[in-house]
Amino acid sequence: MIKNDGISVAAGIPVFQRSAALELCLHSLDQTQIDRVIIADNGHLDERMHLYDAEWSFDLTVLDLGYDVGIGRCRAAIADELREEYLLVMDNDMTVPLGQQDIDRLVRVVASQPELGGVSGVLIEGNRLRSGCANFHERTLFTGSKVLVQDVKTPPQVAWTDDRVPFVKFDKIPQCAVLKRECLLDYAWDPQFRVAEHADFFLGHYHLTEWEFAVTPTVIFDHRKEIDPRYRHEIRSGSSRSAALQRSVAELYEQKWGYDALVFGKTPHWIDSSRPSRTEALYRSLQFGAVADIMYMLRRAIK
Repeated sequence: MIKNDGISVAAGIPVFQRSAALELCLHSLDQTQIDRVIIADNGHLDERMHLYDAEWSFDLTVLDLGYDVGIGRCRAAIADELREEYLLVMDNDMTVPLGQQDIDRLVRVVASQPELGGVSGVLIEGNRLRSGCANFHERTLFTGSKVLVQDVKTPPQVAWTDDRVPFVKFDKIPQCAVLKRECLLDYAWDPQFRVAEHADFFLGHYHLTEWEFAVTPTVIFDHRKEIDPRYRHEIRSGSSRSAALQRSVAELYEQKWGYDALVFGKTPHWIDSSRPSRTEALYRSLQFGAVADIMYMLRRAIK
């Protein structure tokens, strides 16, 4: 167990809306021996005071960041607040199905490998199993545009810990992971990214640090993406607000890293039990050849 082993672990959770999702997340963590939960709230705090005032098995720290400052600032504030050795990174619509067993396993894997800055589990999303893991590949199109492709081009190599837990290294892993605090001290989340901060975090380590990352398929997080369909439409996708945020983020990635676009390749995830549509499958099968270059130029011209 974490506390009995003298290892300190905090969980960091950003929240904007979705109080019902956060409540499920906290209840799953309440079944563990985690030391502290750090919540970065950039919504309306009064909507969740019944949760913040409740009795939990862990210490609860709530950071009031002001309304709609963005998820990048939320995660950056969590990293600044962290004093524990490890941070369990989660979204507020995730739960830890096996509780302490899952957290312990992630801690053991990352602690046993000095080169690893973090280890994630995989995700169950309804009937879909997904890892969210990929590697980064830079490509310069014939137009001169520089594109970052997130893809799994070759079968990964599986390694094993001494206690026989398998793990696989990738440049990018999902945000259901245990990260070392020393890794976060080298590079953490950029508060400029109001959305889409995930890729920037791993790009920072890809370009600027020596830390590596891995996933173990033996730990599964329940990702309840559809717990609030209105939120996903109005905030995450489909709205003029989300479109404007995505445009601003695309400009930020270009300014910071020099990429004209971040795109997914033919195999964007190591594990994914879902089947893409025929159109999507055809597009990915092109692997960003000449036709993909033309499609990319057309998208840029339409903006």
